[in-house]
Amino acid sequence: MVFVVGILGVLAGLGIFLFGGKVMKGDPKKTLVGGVICILIAGIMVLSQMIVIIDSGEVGVPVVFGKVQDNFYLSGLSFKNPFAEIIIYPTRLREFSLTEEDAYSASEKGGGVPVKTKDDLTIIIDSTMWYYVNSEKAGYVYANVAKSIEDLENGILVPAIRTIIRDVCSQYTMKDIYSTYREQVTAEITSNITSMLASKGIIIDKFMLRNVILPKSIDEAIQLKIQSQQEAEAMEYKKQKAMMEAEIKIVEAKGLAEAQKIINSTLSANYLQHEAIQAYQSLANSDNTTFIIMPTSPNGVGLPIILGQNK
Repeated sequence: MVFVVGILGVLAGLGIFLFGGKVMKGDPKKTLVGGVICILIAGIMVLSQMIVIIDSGEVGVPVVFGKVQDNFYLSGLSFKNPFAEIIIYPTRLREFSLTEEDAYSASEKGGGVPVKTKDDLTIIIDSTMWYYVNSEKAGYVYANVAKSIEDLENGILVPAIRTIIRDVCSQYTMKDIYSTYREQVTAEITSNITSMLASKGIIIDKFMLRNVILPKSIDEAIQLKIQSQQEAEAMEYKKQKAMMEAEIKIVEAKGLAEAQKIINSTLSANYLQHEAIQAYQSLANSDNTTFIIMPTSPNGVGLPIILGQNK
């Protein structure tokens, strides 16, 4: 419509420029200027309908009178059919997640995916997928799959991902999905989603199985088991520590007993008498008034009686 108005404006401007001076009364110069201005404005309108600028990470899908064209426009400046409406479709990498906000009450268009496992247990799968639209198939996506990213995610990705996750997980037990074969389950889901969506012009970069939410009773049992293991490990540590401390005390006691044995074997009465006399002399030479009553044992050993007080 804008293009048609622009063409009519150009024609009107040419008419004013060529014949305005003869038909209209007034200053011929003003008439010429008016015609030129009309042509310029209309020309800009026409030109704007023949140029399209596509941002990076996007693709332009031309639609002429409701029909999607086979060609497409990549990022940059391009000339287009003036009657074409350009539908912008993002082709950059996007994140799409199905995460459980409220366990066991996921809706059909959001939240984690409730799954019935091979051993007849219900678990919740949280997942994230990185994907992008194939620029070469953007026209097909717009015409046959979804007219917007929102429609694509809600109408195509959600049911596809949820169905594949349920189909794959139903072939494994809860333990397989939670730990043993988690990588294998993720790889199988990725392969199935990739093959399903490739024909629809959607390319999968990566699928991640982020979290497995177990039934509450099983989760509590696992937590209790982990706590019991931690307590057992703590008790084992205390036991080993006590055994090591006991061994250290035994070694110290053996060392002390050995030292006493050596001392007892080397001490003699004469040596003890010599040491006692040296101690008595030190006391006698002190500044205190001291009375020493010597031991009365035959060998002169024993504890003396010391009487005195400080000056």
